[in-house]
Amino acid sequence: MTTSQNLRSLVRQIFIFCGVGAFNTALSLIVILLLSEGLHANYVLANVIGYGCGLASGFAMHKNLTFQDQLEGRSVNMQTQMAVFLLVFGVAYAMQLGLLVVLVEKMHLANLPSQILAWFIYVAASFAGHKFMTFRNR
Repeated sequence: MTTSQNLRSLVRQIFIFCGVGAFNTALSLIVILLLSEGLHANYVLANVIGYGCGLASGFAMHKNLTFQDQLEGRSVNMQTQMAVFLLVFGVAYAMQLGLLVVLVEKMHLANLPSQILAWFIYVAASFAGHKFMTFRNR
């Protein structure tokens, strides 16, 4: 593959990754609101189920859309791949949350710009982790 093809493939993956993320965010929110507001379920339970739906959907969509070209012709242990997916999510989320706390508590930045900056870290760490660990071409 040429450098130009590699760059196009990377840009394609980034766009699909962000689209999948937007879809899963909406899905999670819809499930949370449906359960908590529509069915009057406990807000914590609704949150856990909503995030679980988003994570499950994210795994399937990233595997079959975002990083499908990296996985072609390769057999994969689904349980191991799911465990790595959850680990990457956890690390990226912890990085995001840690930065958010530093920006708000230590640097005294306002919440909204802090959330946005921390979100960029989450997206970058998550993309890199899934590209090079969860769905890497061994």
